[in-house]
Amino acid sequence: MTAATGLISPPMDGLNYSHNALCLWSFTRGQQQQQQQFRTPQRTTVFKAERVLLERGNDRGCPFDFVRFFAGSTDGEVLKTVCGRSTSPVVMASPVADSHVAFKSDRSISDLGFNFTYSYSDCGGVISGPGPVTVASPTSSSSNNYGNNVDCAWMLSFEEGSQIKLNLNRFALESSSDCSKDYFSVHNGGFSSSPVIWKGCGSTMPSTNPIVSMSNRMWIQFHSDGSGVARGFSFTAEQENVGCGGVLHGMGGNISSPTGGSGGKYPNSVECVWDFHAGSGYHAVLQFRDRFDVETVSGCSNDYLELRDYRRSVGRFVRIGERICGREVPPDPLVSGSERSKLVFRSNGQVNGDGFKISWKMECGAVYNDSSVDSGEFSSPGYPEPYSNQMSCNYTIVAPSPQDFVALTFLEPFDLERSATCYWDWVKVTEMETGVEKGKFCGSELPPAVATRGSMKVSFRTDYSVVGRGFKAR
Repeated sequence: MTAATGLISPPMDGLNYSHNALCLWSFTRGQQQQQQQFRTPQRTTVFKAERVLLERGNDRGCPFDFVRFFAGSTDGEVLKTVCGRSTSPVVMASPVADSHVAFKSDRSISDLGFNFTYSYSDCGGVISGPGPVTVASPTSSSSNNYGNNVDCAWMLSFEEGSQIKLNLNRFALESSSDCSKDYFSVHNGGFSSSPVIWKGCGSTMPSTNPIVSMSNRMWIQFHSDGSGVARGFSFTAEQENVGCGGVLHGMGGNISSPTGGSGGKYPNSVECVWDFHAGSGYHAVLQFRDRFDVETVSGCSNDYLELRDYRRSVGRFVRIGERICGREVPPDPLVSGSERSKLVFRSNGQVNGDGFKISWKMECGAVYNDSSVDSGEFSSPGYPEPYSNQMSCNYTIVAPSPQDFVALTFLEPFDLERSATCYWDWVKVTEMETGVEKGKFCGSELPPAVATRGSMKVSFRTDYSVVGRGFKAR
């Protein structure tokens, strides 16, 4: 799409969009801007739809029909995915020089679809560190104020292992009680859907200025409506090399050691805590990659990494496995055993190293092996909201000894796609010592209690179509 403005919409079959459609639109801003996109603020591609009427998604996203906005090619990062029925305006502001938009529909439900207009704002773009970089709001040709109906987005991506310090130098926007008219928002991560650190309007500055991100990425958005303007804002962004840790959102990402020490090594005397909050039925899996250099000492008593799980039985976090240090990349992933866990990195005041890089993701299922706990509960992902299609989850309950019994009771409501032989969606209980299947269940009728001698494996599988609310077991 090379025009300055335009419209994109899906192929239609009568009043509704077509089944089994796959459409792709590409937006390019020109060679000079492409060469500069990772250096200085450029322009924002703004997509707006008065309403979007698509097949609804489920608790884990939009697996059926969707509009998806990409940074760069369709192999790039997903900036936003839209599905379901929204009768209020939908806006996506993309700061990336080359943007792609994809629409996909499946073979079942269709609806009226969408009409996205696109245009360009002379503001926003991708900013890379270390800075400092100072950016001001755009001004209209007739005054020193910003204009009406402006949308700008900035994607800040600095050196891995660093944080971003954002200082608001001046701030004056149209005021409203809930900042629904004109607003400036700062997001803790590299997407518009990342958690909001601060959203402001009027002349009230954030209570904490500068604002510091929890990672090396930040998303900033500015919006003005059709009435009322003001002088605008100016901010300065620069890299912070001493911070680390934070609350991690989403289904995956990357973390690394801080780089504030000499020669790019991690600093002395730091403590970093990354807090993983998985949804119901999920746990964190952490895989080391590229490099690993943490001071080597017997017992890893000086500098170390450790994973901790929250144990409800004792009301605190408990370490899983041994502390990790040395210079060899650990080959096995760290796997949490519950929905909430923490990764802790500590260094003392002496020797330091190059540090580490870790990729993390949320997976369904868990391993329950705390012998101090007599009972517990687990559930399908998202329960009691509908589970997703094409899931494969395993829950292992480790018995204290092969002679001990594990008893499992399903709780109301129990709701899986029904079929005569439980062929489509099902939950299955297996005695691990013998491999004997103790029961396979589906539908909405509550299954009977099940027991195994020794450890128990509970498997949950779903197909690509109908979903239910899932299950919870004790």
